[in-house]
Amino acid sequence: MKVSLKILSQGKIREHVLSSNGAVTFGRGRLCEIQLEDTKVSGKHCRLNLKKDRLEVTDLDSKNGTYLNGIRVEQTEVFAGDEVRIGDTLITMQENKMQDEDVKALSFPGPEHDRLEYALKADFTGARVQNQIVNKRSPSLKLAQIASHAKEIDLRKRVNSPILISKQEIRNRNKLPSFIATLLDVITLLIVMASPLFIVASLPSQIGNQTRMIVLIGLAIVFGGAFIFYNYKMSKFTVGEKLAGIQRLHSEQ
Repeated sequence: MKVSLKILSQGKIREHVLSSNGAVTFGRGRLCEIQLEDTKVSGKHCRLNLKKDRLEVTDLDSKNGTYLNGIRVEQTEVFAGDEVRIGDTLITMQENKMQDEDVKALSFPGPEHDRLEYALKADFTGARVQNQIVNKRSPSLKLAQIASHAKEIDLRKRVNSPILISKQEIRNRNKLPSFIATLLDVITLLIVMASPLFIVASLPSQIGNQTRMIVLIGLAIVFGGAFIFYNYKMSKFTVGEKLAGIQRLHSEQ
């Protein structure tokens, strides 16, 4: 099997042919097979992997995310007609340059593997259009977009091809838990930065107040910096996200 990919970036079109059991990495870094000049793309952004008759896209912990038909994902299967967007770059299949049997194998499961017969064309196209025109100041459009995405996610689950949504997408869909998670992170950070008070209080009385203040500020910076680095860089889910249930929602997909 071979998949012909069309990559539209910075107004330029590139093509790449992906063979069975092959993978291609997209990003701005030199080690990526497809190196992009898109400033919204990370050094190593995402990977497309063709496993026999299954094409998958995996986000590589990119800053701005990988989107499938407007849904921010971590990993999911890509079908003929799908659109993968990273930054301002659009990746699609060139079905007219592929073998008919390959296109059929990569088509969304349904009667005769035909999306039109499965009545999905409007749903997928609608998701893309709504994602392009949605305005943050227009709640009705935002709700329509979420509803369209939810239908696509549900339909994929029915054919045993679920979308693994990113935690950022889950936070966007669950405003209250997201607010609580942020609040808990702030409270935890303040507690961590205040903890040096107990260390300074235990110092010998001979140490002057000026020295104590310097030690206190220094420890607060070190403790706070270590917490921020671990919470937002080392750990996939922050303390607040774990306590507020964001991690649970992610694992229950």
